[in-house]
Amino acid sequence: MDVELMAQTATETLIEDEALRGDLTDWEYQPLLDWAVARIAHCATQAADQEDPRAYLDACIDGVRQILRAVGEALADRDASPIADAVSSPAVDAADVGAVRARLAELTLSDDNEMNARQIVEALSGPSDRSVRSD
Repeated sequence: MDVELMAQTATETLIEDEALRGDLTDWEYQPLLDWAVARIAHCATQAADQEDPRAYLDACIDGVRQILRAVGEALADRDASPIADAVSSPAVDAADVGAVRARLAELTLSDDNEMNARQIVEALSGPSDRSVRSD
């Protein structure tokens, strides 16, 4: 299976996996799902430059899933530290892992899961992602 098909299959699986969504509503989960789909697409484009593209994409997909599972735990406990603990490369660019963990550590989660999800996505976005959005 080529990496583009793997990425497409992984994206479809994420969309259909209700366990990753947990108790979040569609509105609450959508920013997280958008981030996850974008990260998998990013990893698929980066995979061609890797020694083992399939292993790289598999690691990215596994990392994204771990982050999404950690979000559920974090929202239940109103504590972002499980997300910071789950952040790893290549689900987050290696150069951004430290900064992403630091931003997550600074988050204060409230009872508003839609706002929390948006804050989490903002924290998960690496510096390179932020500069593209601000142009």
